[in-house]
Amino acid sequence: MTKMVRSSIHGGAQYATATLDLVHGICSRLGACAADLKAQAIALSNARMRVAVLRTSTLQWCPEQNGMAALRAPVCESSGFGRSLHVHVEYLRLTDHAESARSQLHALAVQCERIADVLARAYGLYSEAEAKSRMATNRALQWAARVAPATMAKFTIAQALGGWLYGVVTEGNFSAAHALNAISWQQEGLMRAASAAIGLHDGQSPVPSGAYAIGGISSRATNLIQGDALTVESVDPHEPSVAPVSDMGGALANLRRLSAANADSTHGEYATIAISRYVDADGRRSWLVTIPGTDGNFDSPLGWEQNVELMSANAMQRRNADSARMVAEAMRQAGIGRDERVALIGHSQGGIIAATLASDYADEYRIEHIVTAGSPIANHPMGKGTWVTSIEMEDELVAALDGEVNPRSEQWLTIRGEVRNVADGSPADANGAVDDGTAAMTAVDQSHQGKYELTHDLAYHTAAYENALSLGSEALANHDSHFMATIHGDYMETTYWSGRMEHGKHDIEMDDTHTQ
Repeated sequence: MTKMVRSSIHGGAQYATATLDLVHGICSRLGACAADLKAQAIALSNARMRVAVLRTSTLQWCPEQNGMAALRAPVCESSGFGRSLHVHVEYLRLTDHAESARSQLHALAVQCERIADVLARAYGLYSEAEAKSRMATNRALQWAARVAPATMAKFTIAQALGGWLYGVVTEGNFSAAHALNAISWQQEGLMRAASAAIGLHDGQSPVPSGAYAIGGISSRATNLIQGDALTVESVDPHEPSVAPVSDMGGALANLRRLSAANADSTHGEYATIAISRYVDADGRRSWLVTIPGTDGNFDSPLGWEQNVELMSANAMQRRNADSARMVAEAMRQAGIGRDERVALIGHSQGGIIAATLASDYADEYRIEHIVTAGSPIANHPMGKGTWVTSIEMEDELVAALDGEVNPRSEQWLTIRGEVRNVADGSPADANGAVDDGTAAMTAVDQSHQGKYELTHDLAYHTAAYENALSLGSEALANHDSHFMATIHGDYMETTYWSGRMEHGKHDIEMDDTHTQ
């Protein structure tokens, strides 16, 4: 099986009504054309089968008796001179021509459907209806969990078990990925329900309120275990991971290499971020900060515990999360000025850190663009000048932890990727057309082929971005251009910064006020 990703684009542009109506009309006409072509292909296929039946019979045709034109087949024909001619119909050539025409018509129909699909995804024609449907589903699940929690729990567990059993039957393994995939449509709603049960009912979104309630306790426990003194210092990596970039795709590749280096325990390079400096012709500096996700090491500020604080409804609690403090301190030590343009890219917790800096450190840094992969950031109040490009997978649990659909605006674009397993060697027709939609999809790299797994790995977000890029979306092109304009200039250098936690006096006082 080959894992393929199909992406859709949500937000990122405000198209005129006339433009959207035009694209809708084109998609409708392409769909109608595809249906007509498929109907004609079916008619030719039926004709081919009828000719094949005739070939197996001994029926002879006489044009004079049946009013038919002469064909090359066992036909009895009167020549008009009193003679009878017997010629043979070339059944094989006739059926071959019918099959070739059918194949070409079918290929054209598939092409029309693909073009319509690409247009719809590029212009986000599905996004508004999908967003409303997701929000309605989330709220319905939250209500159901409040009214009948036991029934809802049984329903969810039954679905998860069904997905798990499917994985056992189809792949022979006991992966939890299938169970999570089975309840992917419920994840945001369930997070809202769980958060509402423990959060503060003050009219705010349930997840940030719940995170605020939990974070108030977990942060103190984390300080007792890890310590509350943060040390940030410049380090020399075993092998540099970050190179100059020319688009968001290059920045994603850097993030993936840095994340792999952080996950490699051999060299102890966990909790390490990268800060790249660019300088334009006028000597103005700009910066790109690359932030990997949670590493889970005992003394790491990028631990599991910090995720809750980063998602809190309380701005000071978000600022005081060890991981946010680490990145902010590294940026200060790197020499980033208040008026210098900054772009951030992060995976998982790294993306939440980027959103926290954009929302809660706006007075200290000029953060113009953030790119997140698999990060639950829908509830972060972004600064007005910040552009957000968010990449999420449909069945990854982490991106759904915010319990909300991402905002849609010109400055906030979301790429949503969906993974499909495609059988290797899918049969193609005479023209190479395969009616499985794979031509409009992007393959995940070979290291992630095989059994089903969680799609939180950056390999899936990279494939989702590449597939979205292939759509030719004006909205995505604008975001890519804005990202590169933020770090405009010549690449100068990349420095690496590592953070560690230890016991000591907390250097930032916690504000207990509950503010958004």
